[in-house]
Amino acid sequence: MVKSRGALTILILLLSGLSLKAQVNRYVVQFTDKAGSEYTVDRPEDFLSEKAILRREKEGVEVGESDLPVSQTYLDQLAATGVEVYHTSKWMNLALIQCNVNKVLTVDALPFVSRVELVAPGARLTKEETANGRFKSKSATGRVLATTEFQNSLLSIQHMHRQGFYGQGVLIAIFDGGFGGVDAVPFFEDVRSSNRIIQTYDFVTNGQQVYTFDDHGTRVFSTIGAKMVQIEGKDTTLILGTAPAADFALFVTEDVKSEYRIEEYNWLFGAEKADSLGADIIHTSVGYNVFSDSQMNYTKAQMDGKTAIITQAANLAADKGIFVVASVGNEGSNSWKKATAPADSPKVLSVGAVDNSGKLASFSSIGPTADGRIKPDVVALGVFATVGAESGSLITANGTSYSAPMVAGFVAGLIQAEPEKTREELFNDILNSANRSTNPDTLFGYGIPDFVKATGGKILSVDDVINDKVKVYPNPFTENRLSIKINNELAINSLSVQMFDANGKMIAQKEYNSYDINDVVIFEFSGTTPGVYFLRLSSSTFEKQVKLLRY
Repeated sequence: MVKSRGALTILILLLSGLSLKAQVNRYVVQFTDKAGSEYTVDRPEDFLSEKAILRREKEGVEVGESDLPVSQTYLDQLAATGVEVYHTSKWMNLALIQCNVNKVLTVDALPFVSRVELVAPGARLTKEETANGRFKSKSATGRVLATTEFQNSLLSIQHMHRQGFYGQGVLIAIFDGGFGGVDAVPFFEDVRSSNRIIQTYDFVTNGQQVYTFDDHGTRVFSTIGAKMVQIEGKDTTLILGTAPAADFALFVTEDVKSEYRIEEYNWLFGAEKADSLGADIIHTSVGYNVFSDSQMNYTKAQMDGKTAIITQAANLAADKGIFVVASVGNEGSNSWKKATAPADSPKVLSVGAVDNSGKLASFSSIGPTADGRIKPDVVALGVFATVGAESGSLITANGTSYSAPMVAGFVAGLIQAEPEKTREELFNDILNSANRSTNPDTLFGYGIPDFVKATGGKILSVDDVINDKVKVYPNPFTENRLSIKINNELAINSLSVQMFDANGKMIAQKEYNSYDINDVVIFEFSGTTPGVYFLRLSSSTFEKQVKLLRY
C-alpha cells in the first residue's frame, strides 16, 4: 500500500491550525491487518466473555476477524516510536494515541500503518478533571414535585412491570457526558445497594471517575434506572425508571468541554467494552453532525446510515447482537432539522420526542435519512419529562435525550419477556406495536410503542379499532364522555364497560342490556385528569381493551 505522507502533513496542519512544533494532540492510527495475532476465531473464549459468546450464538452471529484483538506486535512497534497507546479497536483495527505532532510522521512511516487521523487537539487522556462542563440536552425547569407515571404509561410500562419485567438480568450500557451525583442521590440507592452498576469508565480523560462531570447522563439514567416512591413526604411524588432492576455500565464518551471527532471513537471503544461485558443494550443520548473544528463536520448527505464513524460503530455493535437505542437529535427547530449520527443507522432504534398531547416536539429531529429511510423509528415523551438531577431533586426537562432512554428500558423489558427473540425480531416487534405502524412518516416514525402489543397482547393502542366492528371515540378525549360504536353483526345482548387508570384502579363501570345497545353507546364517567386510561369492553362474544389518552 502506498501512503501519501504529504497529504497527511497537510491534513494535520489544516485540522489543527498549528505549525509543526511541540503540540500534543490525539490521533487515531489505522492498521493494515492483524498479522501476528496470538488469537484465532476457533477459540473465542480466549478473547470474548461468556455472555458475549452466548449473545452471538443466540443471534446466529459467527465470531470473525473483526472480533480478534489488534496485533500486539504492531502495538509494541507503535509504542517503540515513543507514543503512548491508550485505547484500541478490534472492530475497526485501530489505536488511539496522544503524542507530540513531531511523532506523527514517524508513526505514519511504519509499514503496518494505513492511516493516521487527527481526532482532537490538545492532551486530555492523562488529565482527570472534576469541573462541570456544558451539556447538550434541551432546557430543564427548576425543582418540581413530579412523577414518571405519565411518561411510563404512554409506553404501557405499567403493564410491563405488573408482569414482573423490570429489566432483571439485562445489562444496559449508557454512553454520555457524565453521571454527576449517581453515587449519592437517593433515587439511585436501590441500584447502588444491589451493586448493579457493574462497571464505569471515562474514555475522555482515561479514568474510572464518571460521577464528577456533567449530570446529563444522570438525568438520562434516571428515566431507566431510578427508583423512589416517595420524596419529602409527598405520596404523589414518584420516580420509577422503565427498567429499574436492570444492570448498568456507565461510560463517559462525550467531552462536554468541546466537540471533536474523538468522541465518535470514544463511543466505538465504549461499544467494544460493552460487548466484552456481554451488554444486551447500548443506550446513547449523544448525536454528532458538527464539531468545534468545522473541517470535521458532516454534511446532511453523509447522514446515510454508513458514513459517520459513530454510525459505523453502532452498526458493528448491532451486528454483534447488541440492541442500540439512540436519541434522534434535537435539531428540529434549527436549519439542520435531520437526525444526527448514530441515529441515522438502519440498525439503531432512534427515538424522537412528543409532548403530553402527542404532538411532535418542535426540537425533535426528523427524517428522512440521506438514503431515504424513515427516521425517527419511534417517539416517546420528551417535553416536560420527569428526570432526576444531580442535586437529588426531581425536575422536568426537554429533549430526545430523555425520550430515548425510556424506550431503552422498554427494550430491556422485551428482552426479559421474550429472551428467545433476536435483536432484529425485537426491533420489528417494537415498530409494529407503535400507534402509527400502519402509516409511518418522517416526523413520528412508527409512533409511540406499546409494550403489551409488542409482546403479542390484546390491548389496542391509541386510535386503533377493534376488528373494525367496535370503535371508541374520541380518542384522545377531553371530556368525561365516550362513544362506543358497535357493529350489528356482533349481535350483542349485553355489554360491560369498565375504565381503569394507568395504575389499574377502576374509576368507572357500567352495564348495558340489549335495550341500551343501539348504534352507539354513550359511556359517561367522572374524575379523570390528563393521562392514560384503559377501557375494557366485554360481552358474551368478545372481550377487548382499548388504550385511551385524556388531554
